[in-house]
Amino acid sequence: MEETLPLLFEASLLAAGPEQEGLLQRAEQAFGRKVRFPNTLSEVAMLAQLSHSWFASYLLGCFHYSKRNYEQAIALWQRVCEQAPDFAPVWRNLGIHHFNKAGDMAAAEQCLRRAFALKPDDARLLFELDQLHKRCAMAPQSGWPCWRRTVRSPSSATI
Repeated sequence: MEETLPLLFEASLLAAGPEQEGLLQRAEQAFGRKVRFPNTLSEVAMLAQLSHSWFASYLLGCFHYSKRNYEQAIALWQRVCEQAPDFAPVWRNLGIHHFNKAGDMAAAEQCLRRAFALKPDDARLLFELDQLHKRCAMAPQSGWPCWRRTVRSPSSATI
């Protein structure tokens, strides 16, 4: 099974072109199967070299957020939203930031709703949106028709 960061390292050693683009696409595809976020300065330097890649920018944003460099993380993630507006994880991350750090509940809800609309089968996104509503004392949405589609049975839920 391929891993994202080694593929990105390999891509960073190549000049921009079809071969590099192929490695970047393989890294994006591998991300969903085996997630490992950047955590070393060499990984940060490598991702910075791939600044034209929205996916590298997303991961670099994750690194900065984990190091509490929120301003840099948000700037990177906002750029990702422009380059890859259908990438649900970036909307999720922005929603969590708006709630936890910025205190902007409306923006948090908008981002989490967008993430869930992009990945309606992701139970975690539904859970996080529901938690936002509970913490903000918002009424639940009318029946949450997506709930049955997302959570198939009680035995499928694990903690």
